[in-house]
Amino acid sequence: MALSELSESIWVRGWADTKHGIGTWQFWVLEVFGGGSLAIFADPLVGLAFVAGTVVALWIGATAAAPIKQRNEARRALRTDQPRLVLVCRGIERQAADVNQIRFVIKNEDGGATAKNLRVTFKLPPDIRGADRGRGWIEERIQDTFEPNGRVAVATNMYNEIEGLAAGAYTEEFFGFFIPVESYPNGAKVSLEYRMDAEGMEPIYGRLEETVKLDV
Repeated sequence: MALSELSESIWVRGWADTKHGIGTWQFWVLEVFGGGSLAIFADPLVGLAFVAGTVVALWIGATAAAPIKQRNEARRALRTDQPRLVLVCRGIERQAADVNQIRFVIKNEDGGATAKNLRVTFKLPPDIRGADRGRGWIEERIQDTFEPNGRVAVATNMYNEIEGLAAGAYTEEFFGFFIPVESYPNGAKVSLEYRMDAEGMEPIYGRLEETVKLDV
């Protein structure tokens, strides 16, 4: 489907669908038997009026249905055979007297394929540790994702690695990182570069940014 088909007016689309309908065998069966019968048994003008009325009715119906067809075609054009992953930050909370942590989830947006072997890799600043509450979903490593021998935190969810994250679904919530209060007091901004990977998908690069907003 060409992009021009999604931007044409409803009148143009209605007439195009009308011409398509006129070219079908069902239309001609109706015209021959309906219009022909009226022309033979009633009056030729009545038969002609029937033919003209059928064309007008077909055009009105096609024009009325054009916006719905165009909307559905636009949705199909946006669909992809790859996951459409988005990292959603749900805020920063106090984990201990001197440490904060980030809460986040990953969503596979509508229209995307199921995301399997999903993982997110964060580039760690010197003063942030990549750890969670002991569930093993966020692991600090040394690898070359962003720079040679760089410190990273890798977030995975074993359930979603096996079952896959369906379109429109969210992962369970991650409670990630040890963020020292001394370096990031109230009002400070935490910024973490990340990369998301999943089976059959090009890597997605982005930046998680959240401001520390806690009651003190």
